[in-house]
This record gives sequence, C-alpha cells and structure tokens, in this order.
Amino acid sequence: VRTVARDIVTALDENPHVAEISSAWSTPVPPDLISTDRTAGLIVAGITGTEAQQQTYAEDISEQVSGERDGVTVRTGGTAMVNVQITEQSQRDLLLMESLAIPLSFLVLVWVFGGLLAAALPVAIGAMAVIGALAVLRVVTFATDVSIFALNLAAAMGLALAIDYTLLIVSRFRDEVAAGAPREQALVTTMVTAGRTVLFSALTVALSMAAMVLFPMYFLKSFAYAGVATVALCAAAAALVTPAAIMLLGDRLDA
Repeated sequence: VRTVARDIVTALDENPHVAEISSAWSTPVPPDLISTDRTAGLIVAGITGTEAQQQTYAEDISEQVSGERDGVTVRTGGTAMVNVQITEQSQRDLLLMESLAIPLSFLVLVWVFGGLLAAALPVAIGAMAVIGALAVLRVVTFATDVSIFALNLAAAMGLALAIDYTLLIVSRFRDEVAAGAPREQALVTTMVTAGRTVLFSALTVALSMAAMVLFPMYFLKSFAYAGVATVALCAAAAALVTPAAIMLLGDRLDA
C-alpha cells in the first residue's frame, strides 16, 4: 500500500497543476487522513487554476490514478471532482430534457395552431435562438467562466419564448386575415401591434436577466449572459423570420 501511495504522490508532485500535497504516508502522519479502522488513507492535492480549469485538471488526474493497483483500490473525490460529475450529469439531463420537450411541444403546437407548418415555425425559431445563444456563450468562455447550467437555461428559454412570440404573431395575423384584410396589410398591422409587443416583452425580460450580471457568483453571471443572448435572438428571429415565413408559406400556413 505504501508503495502505491508513494507512486501516486510522485505522479502528483510531477503534475504542474498540483500546488501542494499531503497524505497519510507523510512524516509525521496527519491523523485526519487515516480512517478509524486503518483500512483507508487520504492523499490530498491542491489544484491550481480557475474553477473550470480545476475540473479539467481534476478529471485528468483522476483518470491517471484511479482504479486497482496491486490489490489497492484508488478512488478520487473532492470539490473539483463533484463539479465534474455535476457537469456531466447536467449535460445528460439537457439532452433528455430536449428529447422530451421538443416532441411534446410540437404535438401541443399542432393542436394549438391547427397545422404542421404553423407548428414547425416556433420550433424552428426556438432552434435558431438556442443555437445562436450557445454560440454567444462559447465566445464568452474566451473571456470568463460560464456555468454549465447556462446551457439548460438557454435551451428552456429559447423554446419557451419562441413559442410565445410566434404564437402571438401568427394568431394576430390570422385574426387580421379573418377580418377581411389582405395578407400584406394584415402582416403590416400584425407587426405594428403584436410585433411591437414582442419587442417590448423581450426588452423587459432581457433587462431582468441582465441584472444578474451584478452578482459576484459566476453562475449567476452566466445566467445573465445566456438569458440576454437567448431573449435577443428570439425577439430578432420572431420579428424578422416569422413575418418572412408567413409570406413565403402563404395559404400553406393553415394547411
């Protein structure tokens, strides 16, 4: 056991990202690093870098030292490894959420809009907004840390706002056409009224989300980045893409 432990300490000592090391095999032996039944001991390594960098370094170190060595079981833990596991679980949850939310939302939209093409429009708007928001977050990562939970926020907000804004515009357009207005005039009236509402709503939500950038916690700042980017892109897509799609689809919008 001592040989295995010393090999691990040597590997950690040679790692440029490890700042300090203490272990149950040090001299003198720290009593808190040995289990009461004396069947386990701890090697504590301090890791340098930002929180995001620490996760990367901790994962690399864990892959190097974990496993079975000459009958000795080596496991890794600590705050950095917990954050690694949270990140991995959040990524899996995001995929699961989208795989459930998008099909169910589409079915509800088919029922609400009464057609496949009309129902596909808000989903397309949402996809554009989410992809754009993720691109913005990627750029932000070059300047500061971004929480993994910002991805969940961008996906959820992007789909929700796209449905909200597109439903508002399409419903108003249909009301104008039903009242006897030509399609071109109906669209103009729609964008002057419902379009203005969408922009006002987006501005309100963006300002609310932007307030979180004032907090010192980086994950709250990440929510601000994700929220503002998603809202802005949703509003832009709703105000520009939706009316263009309405005119291009023509009567097929109600098919």
